[in-house]
Amino acid sequence: MTVQVLQANVLTDGSGDFTITLPSGGGEVMQVRYVVDGTSPLVTGSDLTITETTTGLNVLTMANIGTSSFTRVPRKFVANPATGVESTTNIDRLAVHRSLTFTIAQGGAATVGTFYVYIQE
Repeated sequence: MTVQVLQANVLTDGSGDFTITLPSGGGEVMQVRYVVDGTSPLVTGSDLTITETTTGLNVLTMANIGTSSFTRVPRKFVANPATGVESTTNIDRLAVHRSLTFTIAQGGAATVGTFYVYIQE
């Protein structure tokens, strides 16, 4: 088992926005970690979206992420192979391929932070 760590270093523009696409070797998303900058953190109203670039798969969306570091474990509901109906209790990791796009909106002008995405290859 190999774990790849993608690192997105955020520096918002004057409008409080930021977007970066990072290459990935593909695999299953284990967790997403946000580390707050001690001098100029993203503002409380910052919105985060992480998508798989090729397919548009939503890996993680959070509104008003706040000014505290956090770790999230994105998962999806598993569909029954016979019926296609999603379970409300069975969950599984998200598979991603090629690259992930990180987008911050309303982050405040010239604020910074770091996101880490751990992917099991």
